[in-house]
Amino acid sequence: MPARNSSGRSLWQSELGCGKSLFGSGIIAGIDYSIAPGWQVRGRYRGASESTSGSDFALELTTTLQTSGGIKGTDRSKI
Repeated sequence: MPARNSSGRSLWQSELGCGKSLFGSGIIAGIDYSIAPGWQVRGRYRGASESTSGSDFALELTTTLQTSGGIKGTDRSKI
């Protein structure tokens, strides 16, 4: 069984595909790794297509807001 984070999601996630648009087509690949609850490091690759001269790679640090417990306001009229 793969390692899981505190929300039950796998620490590693990946995707592989092929994209096509009016401007060309190419391979798309990505991998995500959860480094802490709510924080992921993501690497993405987009291969060369007919309209571009090369491929590109991106490394991102992303965060998610955990709202499973709900979002509550405060009543400031009593202050």
